[in-house]
Amino acid sequence: MKQYMNGQRSREFANCIPKIIRKQIAQRPIDLNDISFGLAGNTFRAYRTSKSAPSQIFRTWAKNNTEQLTKRQPTECISTREGFLKWHRGLYSSLQRRWKKSEGKQLPLAHCYKLVDLYIKWISAHQFEDKAFIDAIIKNANCPLDRQVLERLNECYSLALPIFKPSMGHIHNQNTYDLCQELIAEFSQHCGGSRLLFDYWTWRRGNG
Repeated sequence: MKQYMNGQRSREFANCIPKIIRKQIAQRPIDLNDISFGLAGNTFRAYRTSKSAPSQIFRTWAKNNTEQLTKRQPTECISTREGFLKWHRGLYSSLQRRWKKSEGKQLPLAHCYKLVDLYIKWISAHQFEDKAFIDAIIKNANCPLDRQVLERLNECYSLALPIFKPSMGHIHNQNTYDLCQELIAEFSQHCGGSRLLFDYWTWRRGNG
């Protein structure tokens, strides 16, 4: 896919990476009273529930996980891509279990992954005792997928991807999710970045 990469977008991303790392990565101490855990209230409009507020289900899950992380960071586990994916699948499964216990059904795959990936992005903005933990997150974490990220991904491949007005609904299954992550990884690594840094860049004001 390298032949389709947009040169201007590649340079913009590469130039932005040092600013992102300096200004947005590991900048804040963990605060368990920060009830957002990376998600704004309007994010939950797409998460319809019948019993509990979707934000409450997520935030209870996120707080429990964060309490565990403040005690022990799984740095060695996630130091490789394979290890990270195992940890990532564990987070996905635990959130699905909590959602099913509360609602009697699981979240759609794309929506559950988005919650998990946004939570991991939130983690990356905070300070932990083991600094190598955040380094491993930046290196191996996935990019949260949404309309804006998918549109930027297509731009980065010179609009070569056959998608028009992408949305979460286009993430049909695990294969679609994995393919998007692979395309983001190929572009990001070409620029000296990572999947997660791609998301930071996409949402950075002015992208500069």
